[in-house]
Amino acid sequence: MKHVCIFGLGDDIGEHITQVQNNTHFHLIGIYDNNTLIANKIARKYGIKCFTHPMDAIGQSDIVDFANSHILDIENAKLAIKCNKDLLLASRFLKNMSSVQELININSEAGVDVFISQPDFFNPIIKEALDYTSAATFVDIRRGIQTTGSASSKEALLNLLYQEIIIATAFVNANCKRINVVSNNMEIEKSNLINARLEFDNAAVVSININSIALKKYRKMDVYKSDSVVNIDVEKGEFRAMYKETNKELYKSFEKYDYHNYIQKSFEAFDNFNDSSLRVFNLYDASKVLNILGRIEGKLADYAM
Repeated sequence: MKHVCIFGLGDDIGEHITQVQNNTHFHLIGIYDNNTLIANKIARKYGIKCFTHPMDAIGQSDIVDFANSHILDIENAKLAIKCNKDLLLASRFLKNMSSVQELININSEAGVDVFISQPDFFNPIIKEALDYTSAATFVDIRRGIQTTGSASSKEALLNLLYQEIIIATAFVNANCKRINVVSNNMEIEKSNLINARLEFDNAAVVSININSIALKKYRKMDVYKSDSVVNIDVEKGEFRAMYKETNKELYKSFEKYDYHNYIQKSFEAFDNFNDSSLRVFNLYDASKVLNILGRIEGKLADYAM
């Protein structure tokens, strides 16, 4: 049984605690946060230990679960790697290339497992699409949400871009060589619609179109191969695969996915890393995605000048 300590108090800290506690392969030894007052209150609520120093928590752990993307915890993540501890990072824990590269450089000697939680990889409909389309030639991703205010709109667009670039690079396992960006306002702070066209060195193309002014939330993907096309509507849970040679259509429906379950699923990677059906997201995947996201932001900044 591996010992786990949770670092950081996010909105879903309760989910992290209960899902680790419910997993018979792991034992939750406690939590740590820079805000000891709130951390103590949560620890008392769940009947667990609250560590007052990060090295004490790291020293007693086999896996450190960084549940929140607090800027101070980058240093704690470095300490954990140097102490040969495996890491599970929240999906937006790493927000820039420099922090990713630092962890990669440190881990080049330690060689521990560092996984980044990606709830989409455990969504059955997206997993089905990724399993069906290993050699995509064109991917069209469309997503819309509703937000209010320019600041929230900017954050929403960047978060959506990050999530969809992860999916794009999962569909197309190649290097992105060219990026074109179009927006309704080239100042990203004022933008609420972005289209990014990614061209890869294996000739595949991905179009990501997102907006934060949709009348109704939607998320759709069309994935084309030389012999078939897959259409998925994530919100409706509809999956269609059409084949050119047989002229047949495969249809499946999926229930709405509860993204809260991803925490326990993420921990399975530490026990079943060699399971080919288990898709993980590591530091090198994160560097590829953040490189693309940074180039998109750079193009928007250049156009705004």
